[in-house]
Amino acid sequence: MELDIWFSDPDIEVESLPWDALEPLLDPAHAKFLCFTVAPGGQYHSVKRLMCAVLRRTRLAWALNRGLLHFCKHRHPDRRPLSSLSCADINVVPAEHAVDGHALTLDTEEQAEWLLRIFQGSGRDAYLRELVAARMVDGGGGGESPRDELVLASRMSGRAAGN
Repeated sequence: MELDIWFSDPDIEVESLPWDALEPLLDPAHAKFLCFTVAPGGQYHSVKRLMCAVLRRTRLAWALNRGLLHFCKHRHPDRRPLSSLSCADINVVPAEHAVDGHALTLDTEEQAEWLLRIFQGSGRDAYLRELVAARMVDGGGGGESPRDELVLASRMSGRAAGN
C-alpha cells in the first residue's frame, strides 16, 4: 500500500496536522510508502515546513524510522516517482558543506531547502552558492556565519597543535 499526499492549500499548518493518525493505517506488513508530492508554487513552502519538522524529528518520526517516508516530484502514470527523496537521504543530510573554499554549516531550514532542491532546476550546488553569497553580504567577508567562523577557528587551532 502507498499513501500519496499533496497539499492543495499553500497556507496549511503542516506542523499541527494529526500525522500520528496515519501510523495505524500503514501496516508494516503491507505499507510501502508515505509519499509527499513536491509541487512548484505555494505548496513547496508547506512541504518545506514539513521537511523541517521531519528533520527535527517532531513530525512523522515513526514513518522515517520505518523507512516509509518519501518526498516525490511527481509520478509517471505507472506510479513511479520521477525523482524522490527517501528516508536514507533524509537521515544522512549533511550539515557541513564546503563551497569554493568557504565552509558552511546549515541550520534545519537550510538543510530542508538543500534536500528539496533536488526537485528544482537550479539544484543543490546553486543553493549553496546562494548561501555563500548571502553570507558574504550579511557578514561582510568570508561567507561564513559566526558559527562557521568558530568551527573554522577550532579546526585551524587543532591543526596548529598537531591534531
